[in-house]
Amino acid sequence: MADISASSEIVTDDESTPSLRMLLDTSEQEAAQILLEYGQFSDLTITCQGTTFKVHKFVLVTKGGDFFKHAICSGFRESQSSVIDLPEDEPEIITRLLSHLYTGSYAEHLLKEASGGDDDARVDADAILLHVKMFAVAVKYGIKSPRDAARKAFVANFTARETDMSNVLPLVIKAVYSTTAPDERELRDLCTYDLLFEQALCTPNRNDSSANAMLEVLSAVPELAVDACVFWLDSFNDDTHTFYCAECEKSVDWIARPCACKKWKVICGEDECDQARKAASICPECGAKGSLERAD
Repeated sequence: MADISASSEIVTDDESTPSLRMLLDTSEQEAAQILLEYGQFSDLTITCQGTTFKVHKFVLVTKGGDFFKHAICSGFRESQSSVIDLPEDEPEIITRLLSHLYTGSYAEHLLKEASGGDDDARVDADAILLHVKMFAVAVKYGIKSPRDAARKAFVANFTARETDMSNVLPLVIKAVYSTTAPDERELRDLCTYDLLFEQALCTPNRNDSSANAMLEVLSAVPELAVDACVFWLDSFNDDTHTFYCAECEKSVDWIARPCACKKWKVICGEDECDQARKAASICPECGAKGSLERAD
């Protein structure tokens, strides 16, 4: 998780919590991490499968999304007891979620490296799956900031074209489709994009592992097969699917779903369709949402 050590050693009053004087000599991010880790001034408890987190209502109300805001402010049982139980989640994921709320990071930088040091290093599946889980928990609790961070980290790891994706493609896509609802399209669309990209790279001179991986995942995830058909029928390789990303300033290919007006093959020019398509688009280079403009 985030490194909370400052330039000087943390001084404790009772060997269990840092001295309050230490908070005066740290950055805002470090102070927030110290408060989270040691629970000082805590006025709310979160429990998760035997793990207890001493947290602060102010942080969860202002940064924690709809679920925590309603649990604390709506007169529910949790607001009376000041205890929120999250029995269905993994303690590690809740730890990282809270870290992001307090410090702005769930330590994704610790898992960015591929497993291996040579040019043929394969993507670390555990790192990618972490971002999938973080996206899912952020969606579950309605928290935008970690949702955006997880999506961008997923793109940074999963769309690394210089690596062999065949070993992680089935595992990651299965995880995405099993943890996201059908109407949560962001990671699902990125998986479909990756599948179609891998298919485009399948040439007679390419290793069969990629084709075998695609067949495996299509058999295991029928929803993905449907998504691939929808995008394929709407002409994935058509020039009308070339876009410009306003955030990373790159020209990219993207898969556009059929318009709300149900027009196929050629992307229509209706304003409502353009706006809806742009809002739902994901840049496959930087992970930004809603940043793609149709290229001229």
